[in-house]
Amino acid sequence: MNNKVSGLKKAAMLLIVLGTETSSDILKQLPNDVIEKLAKEIGKIDYVAIEDRKEIIEEFGKFIETSEQISSGGTKYAQDLLKKALGVQKAQEIIANMQNTKNRQTLPFDIARKIESAKLIKILAKEHAQTIAIVLCYLNFEKSAEILSGLPEEIQSDVADRIATMRSVSPIAIKKVERALEKKLMSGSFLENDTIGGVDTLVNILNSVTRTTEKNILDGINEKKPDLKDEIKAKLFTFEDIKLLDSNSIQKVLREVSIGEIALSIKGASEAVIDLMYKNISSRASAAVKEELEGMGPVKVSKVEEAQQKIVSTIRRLESEGEVIINRGGKSDVI
Repeated sequence: MNNKVSGLKKAAMLLIVLGTETSSDILKQLPNDVIEKLAKEIGKIDYVAIEDRKEIIEEFGKFIETSEQISSGGTKYAQDLLKKALGVQKAQEIIANMQNTKNRQTLPFDIARKIESAKLIKILAKEHAQTIAIVLCYLNFEKSAEILSGLPEEIQSDVADRIATMRSVSPIAIKKVERALEKKLMSGSFLENDTIGGVDTLVNILNSVTRTTEKNILDGINEKKPDLKDEIKAKLFTFEDIKLLDSNSIQKVLREVSIGEIALSIKGASEAVIDLMYKNISSRASAAVKEELEGMGPVKVSKVEEAQQKIVSTIRRLESEGEVIINRGGKSDVI
């Protein structure tokens, strides 16, 4: 462990190593401002390696049994620890305060995040594809998807290509783009290039656009870079990929969408997916879906895609929360 590690970080690492039971007892004895500082520090730590655990325990004069495992930290751990130590209400107050502090930190393109998507599309549509790609990489995936979908079709794949192949952008380039878009520079305190873009960023954006937009973009990329298209496709989760979920996961997902959305989503879906959906809802819900379909009549493809995208977005959210498992092949992440 680096000798320059601060005392606050060491204390946070110690709390991670001790686990929630012991750590919660410790936190109960501390003032709120110290608890908040520790919680922020814990949220920054992904894990504590075995060798660092030993150093920390020795330094604090305590003993801990060694193991092969790595102690986990992170934001979720910090939240769980606060709730256990202080109760839900007080923990939520501290967590909210932490989030507000974080939100006040200056980030590039903050104004772009506040502008309506329709207005931003009009502004960005006149910009170079590289400029658009940089801006989209700094927005949340949902807003980026909305903007990418609203751009002229002839530039969508070019922008997507640049997002996927982007690795880093210098602070000077970021400033230039901000000034070109007449945005106020926020912090200007970056000492290193920001790591943005990449295939994973594009995949997250594409997972929030309609299938029509997705197909247009992938077809455009395929004309210029077939290998890149294959890499993106391998990571892209589509509505038909619901077959990759186990029954328990599918049931959790379908509980979060309406009967109408389920009925719309299976319009034009493969027989395998339709059967899978019916098998994972109750007989009453199944009858309601069939009744909905009978009275629905012809619907626009865009409405079907919207319902399917709602389910895909729900799957991705639940996966990020650890509530569902997507079996993408290879080594399993669970035992």
